Amino acid sequence: MKASSLDSTPLAQVQESIRQALAALDAREQDVAAPTPAEPGAVRDQVQSTRERLRGLQRHARKVAAKLNELDASLAGDECVLRAFLSDAAEARQKLAAWTTRAIG
Repeated sequence: MKASSLDSTPLAQVQESIRQALAALDAREQDVAAPTPAEPGAVRDQVQSTRERLRGLQRHARKVAAKLNELDASLAGDECVLRAFLSDAAEARQKLAAWTTRAIG
């Protein structure tokens, strides 16, 4: 996995979820026949609350991306160790086959 793809994927998913939520909100607002006027302060509070939630989601997405990068690096290291082990096992298998052939024949 590429680090850049790990960084952008969760953020892109969050952004897409936000876009969908905003589209659903727009559709719902159109369905409402007569919206009641809201106080400017209440609207500001709701907007501020939504912004704080979005910032929290972005922070969470960055943390998830960082954890995924750590996991990817760990798995890459494990892969190198496993490949070396399998290479050594194949070499040992070939040596054993050669010794068996000499011992029998």
